Amino acid sequence: MTPKRTFYNRGCQHLFQISISGSVLFCTLADYILLYTLIAIKSLQYNVKIYQLVIMINHFHIQASFRRAEDMADFMQAVTWTFAFIYNRHYGLSGSVFKKSYGNDPKLTQDDISDNCIYIANNPIKKRAVTSARDYRWNFLRYYNPANPSGDGPTRRLFSPFSEPYDFEEASDDMRYLVKKVRKMFEARKAVTYEFFQSKRYNALSEKEQRQLADIIISSYNVLDYSVIIGRWGSLDAFFAALDQYRGKEYNVSDDWDMENYMHYYQMIRISMREGYDMRESRAAGLDGKFKMRLARLFKSEVGATDKEIRKFLDL
Repeated sequence: MTPKRTFYNRGCQHLFQISISGSVLFCTLADYILLYTLIAIKSLQYNVKIYQLVIMINHFHIQASFRRAEDMADFMQAVTWTFAFIYNRHYGLSGSVFKKSYGNDPKLTQDDISDNCIYIANNPIKKRAVTSARDYRWNFLRYYNPANPSGDGPTRRLFSPFSEPYDFEEASDDMRYLVKKVRKMFEARKAVTYEFFQSKRYNALSEKEQRQLADIIISSYNVLDYSVIIGRWGSLDAFFAALDQYRGKEYNVSDDWDMENYMHYYQMIRISMREGYDMRESRAAGLDGKFKMRLARLFKSEVGATDKEIRKFLDL
């Protein structure tokens, strides 16, 4: 039964959504980019202000404001249903991808909103995905544009925090074409889907250009409103300093006490690719049972993954 939601049209909402059984969902760049670009275009469609977003390997958190409870429900349904449809079609799967009901918790006071900002940004630290929030691409903090802090102005700069700066003169013809295509896709309010990453032009790019293009996609679709963070802490550097000192808390997230090590999942992805399991094309549900058991033994011996982590990763 869908829980009764608490909604106020002031302050903001902390939204959180996890995959079915907490199974691993985001394994490739294309998985992350698909959800991110869907959230961006659906936020524009439903007039949602997003102040923070973090995508983890099996769940995501959003801090946002909505005018009505119906807008919140419509936005989350549009994001999760569209993602599930595209994800299942690509990997040859069916059924639900996320748990039926997302979580939400209103944040009404400045202290609660500030604490929630820290909690969301530090979620990768809590889950041991990285050691510093600065190093996690998918909290989108380093894509902050001082010339457009609210995310809704005409000024869109290309930031490259995780790659070398893009140089049009040095770029290949394929890279120039794809950069132009990304801009047109955003203007048309279209998400970046798996077909983009399967194209001949994308696969003709060098590894350097693929890293650059990931940053360009994120910058081009960045609609996050950083004014809450900047208004509270004054600068992104001051916010990063606060993140190092305090982890934040959230008592209303059912998954909050799960202390699994997300770094283990990243290591398991690398081992899987090495052993011939191409996660760009398929997911664990379709793997042969004997092959799964061989991977499980490797995960134990090489990574030190727990039984629970291995079950989630291999869909056992």
